[in-house]
Amino acid sequence: MATASAILAAALVSAQATTAVDPCDPTLVRTTTDPRAYGRRGDRCEGVYIKEVAGSGGLQVASFVESGTPFEIATGERLQLAWSQPGEAAIRLRAVALQRRVYYRMDVVRDRTRTFEWPADVLVSLGLQPRDVGVVGWVERPLGGTVQEVYVPLRVGKAAAPAKTDRYVLRVVPAAELVELYVSLTSLDGSGRETRSIQRDVPLGYGFYPAERAFNITVPQLPGPGLYSIHLGATLRGGGPPANRTIVFFHAAE
Repeated sequence: MATASAILAAALVSAQATTAVDPCDPTLVRTTTDPRAYGRRGDRCEGVYIKEVAGSGGLQVASFVESGTPFEIATGERLQLAWSQPGEAAIRLRAVALQRRVYYRMDVVRDRTRTFEWPADVLVSLGLQPRDVGVVGWVERPLGGTVQEVYVPLRVGKAAAPAKTDRYVLRVVPAAELVELYVSLTSLDGSGRETRSIQRDVPLGYGFYPAERAFNITVPQLPGPGLYSIHLGATLRGGGPPANRTIVFFHAAE
C-alpha cells in the first residue's frame, strides 16, 4: 500500500503537470505535411504555419532587442537569448520571421531564469538567419489596476550570453502602408503612472513605410532604470483612422 507521503508527492507532480504552461499557440493553423510545421519541439513550440486569411491590422511589435554585432548561424548551433527582468514572473519569448510570406513562429515560456538556448536547425532549414527574425519577450505585471504585458528587451548572440548594451531597437511591422509614424517616449513609476515625457510625437522620418515590411525604431538614451512606455501613432496612406500602439517596457540598471 502506498504511504501518505508517496500519495502526496504523486498529487503534487500531477498538479504541477496540470498547471504547466503550454507554450504553443493553438490559434495557428498548421500544415500536416511539412516536417517543419509549427509544433512542440522539446521545451518550445516552433515551425511554419499557414497564414491566416484575416490579418490583425495595426502595428505589430515584431522585435525588441539590444543592438549588437550581426552574426550568422548554422545547423547544429544555438542562439543565445539573455535578458534582465523585474521580479521572478515567467517570461514569454516569441520569434517571428521578418521576411514577407514566410510564416514562422517560435514560442517558449521560461521561469526563474534569464537565458535561453535556442537550437537553430529549424531556422537554417528555412533559409533564415538572425537578421531575418524578430524576437520579443514579455512578462505580466499589475499596472494601473490591471495586469499588463511588460516587454523586456532581449540580448541575442551566439556561443555565449551576449553583453548588455542598453541600446534598444524596436522593430515594427505595419499592416498597411503608412504616410508617417510618430514616436513618444515616457517614463513611468512603479504603478504605471507617467512621470516624465522624454520625447513627444517625433516623426521617424523614413519617408516610405510599405505594408508588411519591418522598420527600426532606435530608442533614445534613457535617464535611469525603471518602467517606460513607447507610444506609436501612424497616419495611413489610404486614409482612415490613425493606427496606434503603446507598449510598456522595463529598463534594468547596469
